[in-house]
Amino acid sequence: MAIKIDVPKGRIVSGYVEYVLWTEALKSLSSRDFSVISAKENLELIMQEGLTPTFKHGNRVREAFIYFPNAQDKIILVKHSPALDFQEEYSKTHRDPHKITSDNFEDFHLTDEQLELALKYSVALKNTPGKACDTPTNRFGEDEFTSFLFGDSAKRAGEFLNDCGVSELFSLFSAWPCWFSYHDRPFLKQMHLSIVKTDDFPTPVLHIGHPEYFGRVFTRVRGIKYSKK
Repeated sequence: MAIKIDVPKGRIVSGYVEYVLWTEALKSLSSRDFSVISAKENLELIMQEGLTPTFKHGNRVREAFIYFPNAQDKIILVKHSPALDFQEEYSKTHRDPHKITSDNFEDFHLTDEQLELALKYSVALKNTPGKACDTPTNRFGEDEFTSFLFGDSAKRAGEFLNDCGVSELFSLFSAWPCWFSYHDRPFLKQMHLSIVKTDDFPTPVLHIGHPEYFGRVFTRVRGIKYSKK
């Protein structure tokens, strides 16, 4: 699986793969000494490169959301997704490796062991079905969600985005009650991050959500490594 290196220079070097199977995507990145990018690193890369077309399509990141059938008002955001440590199991949720549609993916159900590992670095969020979480970029340093997600880069990254005309973070990770009827164990959805400008969002927004939504599946996985210079 070929890696497209679209940021070849700078403190952060980055490339991506359009994966069919998760395991193959991670192997391809690892073979060139790339690691899957985190949300914080993604914003640091945007600050390094500016708002270029490089980030138009977005990509999956290291973080994930975990949902609980027996506690439907709660969502857990984890900084290190179990999909990174249990790659084979996560890949099995993709029924047909040659078909990229939302109905071809199952949710990744977590064992007690996988859940325990994931919760070591996490934060609880409230589930509000059908409602997005809107956070002004100039408040990233104050907001619990963005402070946890972007760490010590939150305030600086938010100010950078705001100066570039990206005035808010639009986060759509809430779960509808009907989702839970298909599950008897906690399940995971990987995080997808992008800069969006559409008819619905004529002013660019930073978008965080699931990689499978609106009938589409966003398969791009971005990797990074730091320049030795």
